[in-house]
Amino acid sequence: MIAEDELHLEFIYDRKTADRRVSRWSVEVAPFESKTKELFEWKSSLKEGDLVDANDKSVWNKSTIFKVDEEVIGAGRSFKSAFIGFRIY
Repeated sequence: MIAEDELHLEFIYDRKTADRRVSRWSVEVAPFESKTKELFEWKSSLKEGDLVDANDKSVWNKSTIFKVDEEVIGAGRSFKSAFIGFRIY
């Protein structure tokens, strides 16, 4: 949501304390897909059985994706999540 010169960021399915406000003029805000397009396309292509590096509390592990789900959270809004095993299976 945008209010005045602030963006209100809500992190769905994360701790409420993760939600925050950012200035519209912050360097943390960039034009759509200017920083994320390639990464988003790669993440969208992930499927069951793929091997990835996954971060668990500051430790990177060679990991396996067990399942990918897509959940609808509102009119035209959805997100994907992956169930990951923090080792190679």
